[in-house]
Amino acid sequence: MSIPEAARALDGLVRAVSLLICFLVFSEEIKEKMHREVGRKLRCEMRLMLYLLYLPVLLRAKYIEYQLLQQLEVCDEMQQDLETACNQLLSCKEREAKEEVGCYEGGNVHPGLKPRSEQAQ
Repeated sequence: MSIPEAARALDGLVRAVSLLICFLVFSEEIKEKMHREVGRKLRCEMRLMLYLLYLPVLLRAKYIEYQLLQQLEVCDEMQQDLETACNQLLSCKEREAKEEVGCYEGGNVHPGLKPRSEQAQ
């Protein structure tokens, strides 16, 4: 997900929260100043409008969360692969170092036991 997409999703969420706050504030005023039935209908319409505006924002936020979790899983897998490769490389290096030390211990070196670096020459 790109930064502009995240910014748009966050902007939509802020708008939905703003509408919710307005609804809560005006809901009390509607209860006090309007006829009971008219106020009830108006509150229902406001609630419906709020849900219709908030639902796409909520779905988008959940979709973004899902994408981020998938990217995180991929990153975790890549990190594990890198750690495995590093461990294999280190064990190979350690094995080569042990072979080189073992080749020179006896003083006389068998041609087949020379370190790889010298075998190439």
